[in-house]
Amino acid sequence: NLADATLSAPFDGVVTELLVTEGEIASGIAIQLIDLDSLEVVLDVDEIDIGNISVGQEALVTIESFPDTELESEIVAIAPKNKANTGTGLISYEVNLSLPESDLPILANMTANAQLITANREDVLLVPNRAITADREAGIFTVQLVQGEEVVEQEVTIGLRDGRYTQIT
Repeated sequence: NLADATLSAPFDGVVTELLVTEGEIASGIAIQLIDLDSLEVVLDVDEIDIGNISVGQEALVTIESFPDTELESEIVAIAPKNKANTGTGLISYEVNLSLPESDLPILANMTANAQLITANREDVLLVPNRAITADREAGIFTVQLVQGEEVVEQEVTIGLRDGRYTQIT
């Protein structure tokens, strides 16, 4: 029977792991494959943020090994069920991002960072996040404003923000 058996993969790929040895009876997955031409980044997204994202949404990915190169990406899948709770009390969902073709020698399991773009504004006033003082209890945000020779604290209303800048509306 072994001579007549055929093991076929569902896609062309590279073998990354053999899970059975010669003579062993396979009771599940026998070989792990990856397609190096269609790598994805898998993120854990907190349940608080999951409602702000959708399949097809833009994202920017950087690979730790190549931190100066941003890769334009998009969300290709959102897990319909949350990941098992690891005792931290946090609930998260796996989100898959596509990786575009690139000249970078990207390999499986490299560390990646992603920015999920939930909104975009153009021609707005931005200030560095570190320039804003927040009184969260009162819901007040202020900046230091130079008026002539004086520096005064000015209350502001904020809009969108990312890891570096906040929009002043």
